[in-house]
Amino acid sequence: MLFITTIPMAAGMIEAPEENTNEATALRKTILWGIIANPVVTGKTITFRAIWVHYNTLGKAKGVIKFAKVIVENQGMFKIKGNFIFGVFDGEPIIR
Repeated sequence: MLFITTIPMAAGMIEAPEENTNEATALRKTILWGIIANPVVTGKTITFRAIWVHYNTLGKAKGVIKFAKVIVENQGMFKIKGNFIFGVFDGEPIIR
């Protein structure tokens, strides 16, 4: 009985499903929070000076931005209150 159940596997009839590894079509969500200065909102772009900002791009990168100019394009959901920021958006922040 065991021999009959292993014949399809030996013949190659059972295949593992292929995973979609195309990263160009996958959207990367980034979570951003921290202390900022000089926020400027123009259309779908936010530019600010990061004093101490944490970011986490889901499935790719995470880090801390200290004392750098940051540009966030493709604006998602942001809450800027005084010198604090919290936001979720597609893509990654541009650090200059």
